[in-house]
Amino acid sequence: MGLEDLKAKILSYLEEVQVANRNDIADYTGASGRTLTKALNELVEDGSLEIIGERPLTYKFVKKNLIKIDFSKIDGYDQLKYEIARSLVDNGWLVSTHALAVISLMYAKFTRFRTLIFGSQGVGKTSTILSVFREVKEPIVIQDLHLKNLYEVVSSVKNNTKVIEEQYRHEWGKELLSRYDRYRVVPISRIGPAELLFRFIPIRILHPITSRMSRSFQQVYFEFLNYPQKLYDVDESLVSRFLDELSELKYFTIDVKALEEVINKIKANEAIYFTEDVSAEFYRINARYDTILSNDFSLVNFNKLHEMDSLYENMSDNLQIVSNALEILKFNYAWLQDDEKAIKSTIQFLKEAFNTFTIVKRINE
Repeated sequence: MGLEDLKAKILSYLEEVQVANRNDIADYTGASGRTLTKALNELVEDGSLEIIGERPLTYKFVKKNLIKIDFSKIDGYDQLKYEIARSLVDNGWLVSTHALAVISLMYAKFTRFRTLIFGSQGVGKTSTILSVFREVKEPIVIQDLHLKNLYEVVSSVKNNTKVIEEQYRHEWGKELLSRYDRYRVVPISRIGPAELLFRFIPIRILHPITSRMSRSFQQVYFEFLNYPQKLYDVDESLVSRFLDELSELKYFTIDVKALEEVINKIKANEAIYFTEDVSAEFYRINARYDTILSNDFSLVNFNKLHEMDSLYENMSDNLQIVSNALEILKFNYAWLQDDEKAIKSTIQFLKEAFNTFTIVKRINE
């Protein structure tokens, strides 16, 4: 019996009897020694059980709003996202990209994939992380990296952290973060340190736009059943076909420095063509483009830039993106046991993830 199966059996037993000591649990599960100790400790750490007695060790079941997602009953990415979104809505969540974030966190929990969940205050970033990881505990999950000295923690983050929770990086007390939701593209400086992107794949959670009334919000905890517990390197031919598909995807750059250079070239080219009333026209041109350059959100969302193919990056050219994508591909193939479904599900997830903070297109689109 695997550790996750043992934990599920312990929870099933404690949910029925409510309180039991270690000997009772051992008798019921048939487990003992370090394996049982590890399972019980993990259940206490994630808040599923509470120790209420020491001699003998006695445990109490902590009632949680558990949502069971059984991979043996789900045949693809779309159904997975639907089941998660429906569960959130049923428990009073006003959902925008929360289901996508849950899937991203699930990949991070069960593989070496890593993610950065970001957005404004009060959009449910912490609640979403809790729904998968049960707790926010360093170094696995790090919050508000912008408040730490990056160079003191960056080594630990690179090696030990699976999830970063981040608000839009901002000047505290000077900016209203929720207004950033209206921008389609988010500059890299507002997401996280350039050193960590795309080592961590960002997912932006937006404020839901809805006029409907919701029932009272309830924290939920997802329990994933029958997920692939052992992942193996996939066949080279599958990887090759996947990379061919990935090479068809491009995303609009969020590198502000690169965009500043292009804007300055556009400004210079406009100025060249004026021969009359030059000083006045130069003033108007400078004023117009200086306004764009003065605000990083205005810069990355300048429509004229979105039309320039040279400002789109190919996903397959970034080794950090490819490394994370292959982790997802391995999970999806182990789950779906179908080459085409695994490729399609992985590509779909990456497109949706990047679409939360930039523009994604196919080559020649």
